[in-house]
Amino acid sequence: MTNDEYQEFTKTTAVYPSGEVGIDYVILGMVAEAGEVAGKWAKYKRGDYNVGIDRLSGDMDSEVGDLLWFISQYCNETDTTIEALMEMNMIKLRDRQKRGVLKGNGDTR
Repeated sequence: MTNDEYQEFTKTTAVYPSGEVGIDYVILGMVAEAGEVAGKWAKYKRGDYNVGIDRLSGDMDSEVGDLLWFISQYCNETDTTIEALMEMNMIKLRDRQKRGVLKGNGDTR
């Protein structure tokens, strides 16, 4: 499956109003799903799960998949593509790598 195919598919499973309400929904959804991933990992580190890391990763993969759905819908709501975000991020990271500032703080380093 390609990024574009997945992005088109997510449109068929979106059940919320588009526009400003839609962008609010997908941004908050991204935060919520990222929180679920972090929460599972925190509970694993605390010892709440009596499973190995391989089993936990499967559970976390499901949550990361949900996060990907919201990212895809963010792209649909903002008229961009997953591929465009990937390219933009790659350019930013290559520039930081070239300047030796992959580590550090700040969006504009």
